[in-house]
Amino acid sequence: MLTQRQKEILRLVVETYIATGEPVASRSVSSVPGLGLSSASVRSVMAELEEMGLLSQPHTSAGRLPTEQSFRLYVGEILEPVPPQLADRERILAACGSTGDGPDAALAVACETLAGLTPYACLVLAPRAEAAVLLRVEFLRLAQSRVLALLVTDSGRIQSRVFELDQPVEQKELDACGRELSSRLGGLTLKRLREVLEEEVTRDERAWRRLHWRLLQDMVAVNGLGGQLIVNGKTTLLGAAEAPAASRKEIARTYKLLRILEEKKLLIRLLDKCLEKDGVHLFIGAESLGIADDLAAGFAVVASQFNAGPERESPGTLAILGPTRLDYAQVVPLVDFTAKALSASRGAPGRPTSPGSRTEDD
Repeated sequence: MLTQRQKEILRLVVETYIATGEPVASRSVSSVPGLGLSSASVRSVMAELEEMGLLSQPHTSAGRLPTEQSFRLYVGEILEPVPPQLADRERILAACGSTGDGPDAALAVACETLAGLTPYACLVLAPRAEAAVLLRVEFLRLAQSRVLALLVTDSGRIQSRVFELDQPVEQKELDACGRELSSRLGGLTLKRLREVLEEEVTRDERAWRRLHWRLLQDMVAVNGLGGQLIVNGKTTLLGAAEAPAASRKEIARTYKLLRILEEKKLLIRLLDKCLEKDGVHLFIGAESLGIADDLAAGFAVVASQFNAGPERESPGTLAILGPTRLDYAQVVPLVDFTAKALSASRGAPGRPTSPGSRTEDD
């Protein structure tokens, strides 16, 4: 348990480092108006924090740097979030209420809007469709052995996938497959559908039946249970890296961040962690992010789940990905407000309010 003095010094060190990106000297902290502590007193407290693993010192003559543990403590216990400005709140609410092609149109607009309000990347993991109910299945012949499968659910989604078959197939055969599957499986949730498909394929080996069970099984495995990952902000990151004032360190960090954004399977697994608890979560460093050490070092994710509606689907996740020293006072409330706005726009309980936050250790 930190004393109030230790918390205040840690806050100043973290916020100074966020602003400058450089090791923080005791003299810089002691010069803060109203602190009322000498440089020697600050240095003593910083040494205590270093012993606790909350600060590190690159070398003897340098100032201190916050550790991953100190960032978690800062966000979870010390941070005083700044509520989003009225203009930003209005932009977010308008984005979350937008309509377009399909039920996830607002997610893409909200992701783009949030990325535009920060210099970081924004990620949205769309709600999984495992609770959606199957209405019908259709197969369309595109070529002799090429088929387009359409899966229509009560959530409004029409999921599709193109298949290459081992042998040519006629449209009338595909129509028969679609009618039988729709008749037998209509009304099942996609989660239950996957279980039934596994049972049926094991039980029935007739060639014509293997064809349509395999078609639908592959489609549900690929599309039915996985939420879409939406990424925005890459252009902003590239622009910052190419700016004349960008240092070599900033350029290297930016391109490293872009590499992380390509690790979509890892990002989905990370964002899935947020579905276990409510509130805003901080993931920082290799162990927390679940990404290789050399790639994740120096980066953090601030994320929150949003609800898709009254028991219709599982929640989705909204997140900001940036450097460890991202502006948490701005980002945490923005993520919290946007997640609540998305929930409200999709008919789920709750309205955007003043944010609370927690780290992945809560």
